[in-house]
Amino acid sequence: MISIDKNKTAENIAVARASETIIQRYGNAAKEFVVAYEGIDNATGQALQKGLKNISGYKVNPKYEAQNLRQQSGFSAEVLDTAKKNAHNIVKGNSARAARTDDIAKRVDEKFGDIGGTNETKYDQAVFKNGKIVDASQFKFIGDNASACLDKLHSQKFCEKYVDKGVNFTVPSDYYDEIKAEIPKRIDKLEQQILKNRQDGKFELAERKKLEIERYKKINKGLKRSNLTNEEAMFARKHPTLATAKEIAKVGHGAGLEGAKYGAAIGGGISAVRNIVSVISGEKDFGDAAIEVVYDTGTGAAVGYISNFGMSALSGVMKNSASGLIRSMAESNMPAQIAIAVFEAGKTLLKYSNGEISGTECVEELQEKGVGMAGAIAGAEIGQAVIPIPVVGAVAGSIIGYAVSSAWYNELKNIINLEKIAYEEYLRIERECNEAIEALKEYRKKIEALISKYMIEHITAFHTAFDVMKDAFEIGDIDGFISGANMITKKLGGTVQFNDMREFDELMMSSEALVL
Repeated sequence: MISIDKNKTAENIAVARASETIIQRYGNAAKEFVVAYEGIDNATGQALQKGLKNISGYKVNPKYEAQNLRQQSGFSAEVLDTAKKNAHNIVKGNSARAARTDDIAKRVDEKFGDIGGTNETKYDQAVFKNGKIVDASQFKFIGDNASACLDKLHSQKFCEKYVDKGVNFTVPSDYYDEIKAEIPKRIDKLEQQILKNRQDGKFELAERKKLEIERYKKINKGLKRSNLTNEEAMFARKHPTLATAKEIAKVGHGAGLEGAKYGAAIGGGISAVRNIVSVISGEKDFGDAAIEVVYDTGTGAAVGYISNFGMSALSGVMKNSASGLIRSMAESNMPAQIAIAVFEAGKTLLKYSNGEISGTECVEELQEKGVGMAGAIAGAEIGQAVIPIPVVGAVAGSIIGYAVSSAWYNELKNIINLEKIAYEEYLRIERECNEAIEALKEYRKKIEALISKYMIEHITAFHTAFDVMKDAFEIGDIDGFISGANMITKKLGGTVQFNDMREFDELMMSSEALVL
């Protein structure tokens, strides 16, 4: 039976450390929803005219409850749609940003004319890119159904106020498709009426219907789909806290999925190298090694998902905190470090609660992980500086840093635990323990040389092999995966017996011995 180490702390730290950029990006996206809820961006000091929390407190006349709530849900739709647009663009790396026109300074734009300022009546939302307005629209969450909404958009009042002036409409996402399908039908009907009117000599009426067609065409051309349905807008009006939490959870899920990819690649890659070496040295057979690689890939993905999900959400809240200190912490790698600490401490506490370890062992293990994580964090910085390849340097440094620090700590702890140790010796060991923490500052110089010497010789081959194996794994290319694994075997001085699946099959069918 294969023995799988379930406490691969160093690898878990590497996975979480590699997720810092993901947490920062998705944390910025999550912050958009916190700002939308609270109605203020504490980082810039800008207060919004309307926030979801504020809108939910608007008064409702019992006689016109449905009408009042519908109007107010439209305001909530504007605020939440803006946050969703910005969050999406942040995640995708798009520089475009949306803003409610009430929240931007009044100006005269060459394309959109007068726009911005409090109580803007022409546009509800503007989209900026490189400092210029590239899009603007009026939000209309109106009508009991799509047809009724289109009736209002095409009404004389709205046409004169918006359509004739080239203003575009943004409508609920659940109305959009139906409206787009309805407009051509109405145009066809009007064209038939125009033919009839002209045959009857009613040319003035025909011209009015022709104007109606032109207005329908303008509506159709400028119609935009909101990021919310009517139901979602009303939910945001009535339950702003839950609506905000739901959106932040969606952001966290996206971060988790990206983290899982990193985790699977890192956990599986590290495990592959370790197990290939074990197979070559005869410590394991191929079957056990393969099972452990699969297991480590799965656990790496789980660590990546869990840490990224929770920490991106936490980071978003921290980034809009009223405390400048907390905002500064969110801009550093603190959220990722919290994820590491919580995950690793949680594993130890779970073992204690299950009776697997004693209270003393629990404390000792937490202490060991504390020292190890400090070394891993320092090592990650060194590794990234020495190996300027995104993620790779930090991962290598984290693992080496954790291994060195933990080994040092364990050695000192074992000495302290020896029975009948002389008091003077105890004082010396205790002093060394304290010095060990200070010595972590010197860790950079010592480990830099080690990383430089080894990684310069091997990093290119390893990096290429990992890329080949990762790409092959994603598309199910067995030959490609074997080729990538063979690259590492050859770099480590081993000899390969097969280069693809065909040769492997031939080897299995032959009398030649399989050498592991």
